[in-house]
Amino acid sequence: MRMRRRAARATRRLRRRLTVAAVAAVALLASSCASGWSEPTVSGPLDQLTTKNITLHLWVLPSQQEYDWANALAKGFHELHPNITVEVDKSAQVGNLQALVAATVAQKLPDLIFSADVFTQMEASKGMLINLSPYMDAYGYKSSDFVEGIMQLGKWGGNQYVIPRGMDQIVTAYNPALFKKFGVPEPKEGWTWAQFLDAAKKLTRKVDGKQYWAMGSGGNTYAAYPVYVPFMKGWGGKLSVGNTATFDDPKLVKGIATLMDFSKKYTPWFAPPPTDPFLAGQAAMEWVQRPVVYGCCINADRTKWTTNFVPKFVNFPLFPTPAIGAGMAGWGATVDTKYPKESAAFLMYTLSKKGQLVYSKAAGEVPIRHDLLDSTVWRNGIPDGANIDQKAFVDYTQYQSYPPANIPLATNGQMAQTMTDMFDTLRLGRASPEEALTKANDSINATLHSINQ
Repeated sequence: MRMRRRAARATRRLRRRLTVAAVAAVALLASSCASGWSEPTVSGPLDQLTTKNITLHLWVLPSQQEYDWANALAKGFHELHPNITVEVDKSAQVGNLQALVAATVAQKLPDLIFSADVFTQMEASKGMLINLSPYMDAYGYKSSDFVEGIMQLGKWGGNQYVIPRGMDQIVTAYNPALFKKFGVPEPKEGWTWAQFLDAAKKLTRKVDGKQYWAMGSGGNTYAAYPVYVPFMKGWGGKLSVGNTATFDDPKLVKGIATLMDFSKKYTPWFAPPPTDPFLAGQAAMEWVQRPVVYGCCINADRTKWTTNFVPKFVNFPLFPTPAIGAGMAGWGATVDTKYPKESAAFLMYTLSKKGQLVYSKAAGEVPIRHDLLDSTVWRNGIPDGANIDQKAFVDYTQYQSYPPANIPLATNGQMAQTMTDMFDTLRLGRASPEEALTKANDSINATLHSINQ
């Protein structure tokens, strides 16, 4: 009840015209089923979708890839519902909290909008998104149908507000040639932090004047939350709950200290070379995720490896408290849509077998449906017909690591900036991990206090 009262107060401040009752009324509209779409089978009397010709507008990040992926789904949905067109637009407002608030107040949100794990809480709690749980119930979807660790990232208050489009799980890509060169056994699924660290020690060395690293630069991976959050949680630390940050937890400090120590000894992250040593064959491992894995090792057309070796993949190392880095991107329906049933129907299509296969083929991403985890649609498409073991992308999903999405300023870049500043301070040796995290914690809580006044 306390959470609901806080959400209601925040909603009234943001948008006077939108009351909690109105949000509930919108949610109650979610009792429909798409006509002409037989998957999944839904029992009981349900309203039909409109038969009029309508256009739904979907805002995505201003990226050609995002545009193309969303359009693939829009086309697939239109084939099932010829009278409903989903028009995809690149928008600089996506991911910009201030711009979204302004659009919400002006009632100018699109029908559908790109969202992600770090946006879910703010967008849902501020009344920007429609509760999609009743629609999922109406369409017959069950939590057990999907990888729950990823679906959870689109939930707020126990309800689904954002529909994940696929599974972004961090895994370890490795160069088998370097493991062989230095006599280090190749990693196997389920390897632990201790095994990972032992391999890193043996793989970081200088031979004939050439420096070899255990881990490539990978865009200074340590500053990405799917990496640093598992380190923080991996030692038993707990991230913030509600509107208070707890980054000064001693266990979280231990995790960051471990990450920094590893980075200094076994990676070029603090002094990156001109090119990524993993791609250049001078680093044995890299942390990657799909569909980013294609940007790492495969060209844009997915026809050729950008490395002179075929990488293999294994799970992210399991910490003493197992935590695997994962992220989520997807879509939600906004309260400004004039077509809530039809907008929700598009999102329900993205959860169907057809929709998931369309998206997986377009983006090369792992589907979140358990019944598609063995699908050749996403497992194939590897250049030169390479037969690689992709189990790493679907195993150990019970160990999911949630980002600090429940801290409001994660939604407008302040959280990312705070953590980046913290890592810069550590990289330059200006503070200890405890000092840096305490400073970050104080900064975050000061902002949270001002937001909640």
